[in-house]
Amino acid sequence: MHLKNLSLVAVVVAAASGFTIVHAGGLDESSPAALDQSLRTFNGQFDVEYVRNRLTLNDRTDGPLGVPDRSPEEIQRMRSAIRDNSDLMGSLAQKGVAVRDVINAYQAADGSITLYVR
Repeated sequence: MHLKNLSLVAVVVAAASGFTIVHAGGLDESSPAALDQSLRTFNGQFDVEYVRNRLTLNDRTDGPLGVPDRSPEEIQRMRSAIRDNSDLMGSLAQKGVAVRDVINAYQAADGSITLYVR
């Protein structure tokens, strides 16, 4: 089997096993570690989306479909990363968003970030 075919087989097996594929250039941009790193240095426009369960009005800890849920530990690390970014903290304050209310975030392939707030 050629090396190219072997690499493809490895990717398929890893994906089928539930492993996150790490890109050659670094971390997968949707991984918690990559998101934390992005939040520490982010200095662009971002969206804020308020997340509430419309039926029960309970706070949720997830975003829309396709945005991975965050564990309580991941949420704390994400909030810490935001606190380390004074520019982002200032922008959040201007929008009236408290870091303690941020429960999720998603970075799109174009680099834009959506923060999900309860």
